[in-house]
Amino acid sequence: MRKRQGRNSIFLTFAGFAALLLMIITMTVKEPQINLEESSAAIESYDPSVRPEKTPIPSIPLPSESEVIIKEDEISPFEKSPNSIYKNTAQENVQTGFGRYLSIGLDRTDIQDALYINPHFTYQYAGNPNEQYGYLLRTNRVPLEYAVTRAAAGADPQNADYTDLAILGRTFDKVVPATAENSEQYGVRWKDNPACGGKEHDGDILYILIVRLSDGMLMGAARADIKYEQETNSYYIANFRNSDVQYTGEIPAEWREELFNRAVNFLQAGSDSFSLGFIRPDWGEAKNFVVIEKLPRVYFNKFFSVTSRIIPAGQFKNCDIYAVNINFAGYGYFTVYFAPEGMAYGLHTEQLGNEFDLLIIGYDAFEPMTVESFNSHLFPDDAETFGAAYY
Repeated sequence: MRKRQGRNSIFLTFAGFAALLLMIITMTVKEPQINLEESSAAIESYDPSVRPEKTPIPSIPLPSESEVIIKEDEISPFEKSPNSIYKNTAQENVQTGFGRYLSIGLDRTDIQDALYINPHFTYQYAGNPNEQYGYLLRTNRVPLEYAVTRAAAGADPQNADYTDLAILGRTFDKVVPATAENSEQYGVRWKDNPACGGKEHDGDILYILIVRLSDGMLMGAARADIKYEQETNSYYIANFRNSDVQYTGEIPAEWREELFNRAVNFLQAGSDSFSLGFIRPDWGEAKNFVVIEKLPRVYFNKFFSVTSRIIPAGQFKNCDIYAVNINFAGYGYFTVYFAPEGMAYGLHTEQLGNEFDLLIIGYDAFEPMTVESFNSHLFPDDAETFGAAYY
């Protein structure tokens, strides 16, 4: 009996010690108190434009040349020969429609610091010999360089003397000269940049949409490859061609017809953010002036979903895009985007099969003639979301 009492005494002594230790810890480490009034005030005064100062990164001395040992097979082409040559040659005209011809390039083999795009469009049946044409220029990898970055309307003094202009925004009143004249007024050029990704001097693809600025009519689309030749460490433009799918053969002719019909049905139905009822378009005429391109991405970095929700282009970054561009005289053109169903839903990355499985994923805002006409078809919040540059 006495032995049993001794065990209980030891257990009680241990339990008491544990309770005392827990009390000390509780008194030492207090639970932080949340002041709801201060938190609410902090949220209301939060300004997303104010960024906290970054902690400076400590300077790390670079090794001297004698300390750096690089094997020959580890040296990239940029390190071997950083001063690449750019072969500027004029490309043969590409026909983008009846009586419509586009040329690019610069016939100056002595200029080797960049590839100069120098687009020029000719329309045999133009009523005005000084008609201005704008170019929506896009590349896959390296951004293009523009000599002039202040975008203005075609009638602006900086643009009035030019017939070939590059469109810098989503609307056609944001243009700059595209003609290459000299080293300062070079218009638009391409120069490789290893920071833009790729390896071993990857080339690029140049996409061009041609717009008649007076009424926003889409006059055609073209595409060119920018290639790298390792033997001469040089870049050059090649395979300049009409990029409409009826010329590239990227989809069957009957599928092109189906894309147009589905885009028309979508436009006729309208949505929360647009209605074509006030235009009363001649769809038979529109069919004669439709341009359909296969692209790696949509034209701009934001567009409308089929439910009129603004979404980022990156949502479909691993997806083939088929852009159906339908002209409306005086109102510019309307773009409806399609994508393979499986790729659009992220189910697979396979190309189109033998059956038509393209579905509409969205569209671009209507009447991009000016910022004002563009905004007139948008709710105020949507116009603000697109941003001042309308990209």
